[in-house]
Amino acid sequence: MRAPTTATAGEPGFAFSRPIDRRQQSLLDFGLRSHWLQPWRAYLETVPASRLRSGLGIVFNVEPKEAERTARLLAAAGFRRARIEIGWGNVAWSRRPRLKNAGRYRVILRALKRHELRPLILLNAHHGYPGPLRRSRIQVTQPAPAGALKLVLDQRSAAKVTPGRTGLDSSSDYKAADILLTSVDGTTVVLSKPLPRDMAPGSYSVSTLRYEPFRRPDDPLFERTMRGWLDYVGLVTRQVKANLGNERFDVEIWNELSFGSDFLDLNRYYDPEVLGGDPAATQDVILRRTLAFLRDPANGVSGVGIGNGFANERPWEAGSTSPNGLTAIDKHPYSRRVQFPQPGRYKDARAVDALGRVDERQDAEGAWHDTFSPSYSAFLPEYYLTGIQTEHLVRDLSPLATDLLGTRHGRFTHPPGGRPPVMWLTEFGLDLNQVPAAAMTHVKTKMALRASAAWINKGAGALYFYAVHNGRWALFKRGAPGGGQVLRALKRFMSAFAGPGRLGRRQHLRLEAITDRHNRRQFEGDGTPAHPPLYDRDVVAFLPFQVAERRVVVPVYVMTRDLLRVYRPQLSRGDARRYDLPPERFRLTIGGVAGLGAAVRATDPLTGKTVPVRVVSRIRDRLVVEFALTDSPRLLVLG
Repeated sequence: MRAPTTATAGEPGFAFSRPIDRRQQSLLDFGLRSHWLQPWRAYLETVPASRLRSGLGIVFNVEPKEAERTARLLAAAGFRRARIEIGWGNVAWSRRPRLKNAGRYRVILRALKRHELRPLILLNAHHGYPGPLRRSRIQVTQPAPAGALKLVLDQRSAAKVTPGRTGLDSSSDYKAADILLTSVDGTTVVLSKPLPRDMAPGSYSVSTLRYEPFRRPDDPLFERTMRGWLDYVGLVTRQVKANLGNERFDVEIWNELSFGSDFLDLNRYYDPEVLGGDPAATQDVILRRTLAFLRDPANGVSGVGIGNGFANERPWEAGSTSPNGLTAIDKHPYSRRVQFPQPGRYKDARAVDALGRVDERQDAEGAWHDTFSPSYSAFLPEYYLTGIQTEHLVRDLSPLATDLLGTRHGRFTHPPGGRPPVMWLTEFGLDLNQVPAAAMTHVKTKMALRASAAWINKGAGALYFYAVHNGRWALFKRGAPGGGQVLRALKRFMSAFAGPGRLGRRQHLRLEAITDRHNRRQFEGDGTPAHPPLYDRDVVAFLPFQVAERRVVVPVYVMTRDLLRVYRPQLSRGDARRYDLPPERFRLTIGGVAGLGAAVRATDPLTGKTVPVRVVSRIRDRLVVEFALTDSPRLLVLG
């Protein structure tokens, strides 16, 4: 079946006559990928603008002295959410558990409250400081070679050791008690895994953990650590509620299994491993018991939103398999610049051509290779909305349900008797390593505008940019008017969506055709119907939000594949506009406009300027407009 990703010739130019087609999603089963199919094009919804107004967030990695000003400027720019981490390592080792940095979080939380930024509290146990611990130093008295499983200490050091919970801190990574001291015989200690390098006599850093790293749920010793974790969850959520004076906050359970998560599995501290079974069982029990704890009215925070952070970096979680009471499945869709063609097979996922057919050849050794791969770079904030990689996120954002290896995925899938969880993007960004310094802020601004429009329009319940600060990742510029260029552009963007909190009559726009005369393209094909060029009209994003009963605002732009493609080489390397797509005129045929006001206009939040729009025709329920688009959203206002 031919997927409608190429155009047909016609007047007044080249027409993409079926831009919204569910096959763009349905032809891409899990394990398949495509340079041509666009899963985000499988559905079109006119989304209440209130979802955009309430959905914009940021990782609030801000010192208390800056919290007030930063929160004020973020709120003015349209942010309504802020994510902060209060890890288990912030709990003091004391008879009565307490937060060591309670004053710090009090200042930050109250600043967020004053400026109506809803906190998302990350509950986490990064293995660098996974919970209450005591740091000290031990004295090694005899040399030990790499691979040794024993050390000799002085008597004072040996007396400090709590077997199974005291360990040598990593000398190469940020990890506490990396090599546990499992037993003590006089002054000789046994190690949980071989030394990675020679160790000379001297003083070394150790940590004693109050709680052992997690075992498997069927292990009797698992319960002590689990109870400690729930005590921490209760302490933090009570403190947050006390500072806010209400339950208007969310929590995220865990953060990125690939980042600092060794504490989830005792085996990560031993070689050879000491536990059998699946570590995913531990994660599942932690999630379900934490969820049950938070939803228990006896613990005082049953109304908070709860996100599953174990899902940050993997595609398996679905609404149909989530536990009851979960608010959100959380994702961290970071992407880097990827160059095509790539040698060999791309992540073991098979290619699909523009006709929707699996399109690979097998070599003599049985390896699969693309029959044809276009030449281009992929560097775009919507990467995980496209079909370039099989692990796209549309399967869980979409109102169209699909199966992934026997599990039902889709926005409306839910556990038996429960409600569908939404998707929160609790960290979001592009890897900006390759972006020239002169273009950094400009690229980040376009990234922020495109991501805000696309992800929330396509179904995400919240989008948290990473981050206020942190070098090249920073979206906030200290001392700059309005917090800097990124925030000023977002403020112009978000101000277009001001409107009532509730809508009466709902509007449902249709995008019926996209036409151009220029026939420009993102990459070239090989001259066959299976491998055509990807035309710019194929990736025109049309993302409507209903602002009022008679007004809709539509971010429209060319979803270019590469924010670092040089379109204007005549400009100097210090001019960020060399990466801007020169404006291209498109004609859009829009259905479902009956009931909207008569006014039609457009603005560009990147520049703050008005964009001319030509109304070609308006007959009953159909409007045809023509105006120039670029690679940053322009806002088409209807009504």
